[in-house]
Amino acid sequence: MKVKIGVSFYYVGDIKAAIAAYSSLLGRTTSYADDDWARFDLAGSALALHLHPELPRTKCSGP
Repeated sequence: MKVKIGVSFYYVGDIKAAIAAYSSLLGRTTSYADDDWARFDLAGSALALHLHPELPRTKCSGP
């Protein structure tokens, strides 16, 4: 049996920083983004970012 992942969801504390980081990491722009949600379409699947403002913020030094 084959399993296909349609959408992977990640909750983030800073949506703008997460969009910038994932755009750089994936080499893609969002297919949709607003103040608390973003989606990247990825060849048959998708990555979705959802704002959860109470999450502790982490720092990323780059990909």
